[in-house]
Amino acid sequence: MYAIVPYQGNFEGQAIEWVKRYLWRKKAERKRKRKLTLAMAAVEKSEGQQGSPLAKQRLRKLVEAIREKVKEEEAGR
Repeated sequence: MYAIVPYQGNFEGQAIEWVKRYLWRKKAERKRKRKLTLAMAAVEKSEGQQGSPLAKQRLRKLVEAIREKVKEEEAGR
């Protein structure tokens, strides 16, 4: 015969802690994505203000790399 016993407290308390941690991680993820979106918008806005074509090309590549990273993270979750 086997029994599952929580490390500390009871099952209800443990489940509440797990839910709190999950919600905290989701909130942190949304905050990070919002910051990333704002940063991308700022880069795209400054892209048009840069004088040199090489600087524009570098900024475009950076924005595309960030977009790809965000897509990969969203697909993985």
